[in-house]
Amino acid sequence: MFTNRNFTAFQRAINLVSREFLDTVDYFTNCWWPARNIVAKAMNVRGDVDSSRTIIVLDRSCPWKSHLFDLEREERMETVVYPEPLRQTSYRPIPKFPPQILFVILPSDGNWVVQAVPKDKLPFPTDWRSLQDDQLCAMTGISGCIFVHNCGHLGSNKTRDGAIEMARFVVNESKLQQENVIGTALTPPKFSRGRGRKSFVNNRNKKC
Repeated sequence: MFTNRNFTAFQRAINLVSREFLDTVDYFTNCWWPARNIVAKAMNVRGDVDSSRTIIVLDRSCPWKSHLFDLEREERMETVVYPEPLRQTSYRPIPKFPPQILFVILPSDGNWVVQAVPKDKLPFPTDWRSLQDDQLCAMTGISGCIFVHNCGHLGSNKTRDGAIEMARFVVNESKLQQENVIGTALTPPKFSRGRGRKSFVNNRNKKC
């Protein structure tokens, strides 16, 4: 039997669900969806921020992650769409994909946050982590540094330019490491006749 007490509880449930629904609609309408234009604008001018095109700067704080991944996918899809004359030939040029975004910089409480993109996270150097203020500035040689998270995925600077310098340093260091790896000649292992084969078999049969 449906009593007044049950009806009151039912009305409370309706009001709760209604508030949750309206709050969700308000978030996606006024916050999440407008953020797409902010991220797209930052991606279009990322070449002005750094020549590597791996760093973007947002005008304001917003939910950027899902939009960044979607826009990057669209960008890569547009890269491999060949014009009609090339579709009719057997030759297909190798598409040159734009570099993936590695760092996102955005304002936060009067400062600027530098965050590594989760998908292809390029962390800050180990020597920087857990340092703050003057110690971090002395270690990096960059003024205005506030902190770098212990995990290396997040940092902060007092100025926009300082935040860009922090991200740029990590990107440049990563390039140097890749060039050193590519430039290093790899020498094949040397085995003596018979002995190397026996050693290989023994190592293969060892249990972890």
